[in-house]
Amino acid sequence: MDRLQPNSSLYNIPLAFRICGALDIPVLRASLLEIVRRHDVLRTRFPDEEGVPGQVVEPHADVPLPVHDLSGFPESEREAESERRLQTEADAPFSLADGPLLRASLLRLADQEHVLLLVFHHIVFDGGSRAVLVTELEALYAAGLRREKADLPSCDCGTPSTRPGSGSRTVAKRSTTGGAPSRTFRPACNSPWSTTARPWRPTPVPWNASPWTRR
Repeated sequence: MDRLQPNSSLYNIPLAFRICGALDIPVLRASLLEIVRRHDVLRTRFPDEEGVPGQVVEPHADVPLPVHDLSGFPESEREAESERRLQTEADAPFSLADGPLLRASLLRLADQEHVLLLVFHHIVFDGGSRAVLVTELEALYAAGLRREKADLPSCDCGTPSTRPGSGSRTVAKRSTTGGAPSRTFRPACNSPWSTTARPWRPTPVPWNASPWTRR
């Protein structure tokens, strides 16, 4: 499908979360980087090798977290501007060949009000991944504020093939059937949310562009 519709945002999955209260942005970014480190699928790209799609797992992947300060906008215009910027980010296409297939950005609405936007390509993320993301992000952020290691289960999810062999056939099958990918951002095991030290609770924004936050 990516070959038939290049530069399309059709398979983008945007997630927007409103964060109220004091926010430590370096700790938030470090938490996102740790999630990418834990889950090799978030470091995977899918280059076309002589007409055959393959998989390459990068040992490291950076996740920039640009901060867009909207606090200077009049309050009556702030929400509309944040909506416009969220939509622009959600509509930007990914390059499956180059990766990464995750983008992050942060909107600052006020001193203690932010909106975190994460956009994934569906080949690495699906509906079942959302709870894992929120659980790990919350745990990692809370632990980061305490300068401690988060108590999360090890993520022994295996590594996709880096050769254009069986892995590439799986990608080709997904592209033709349009079905959910077999390897997405999933937990190693069921890990409950931390019941203590919740400095913030990520609250979904009522934003119609996201299938997971629609109300």
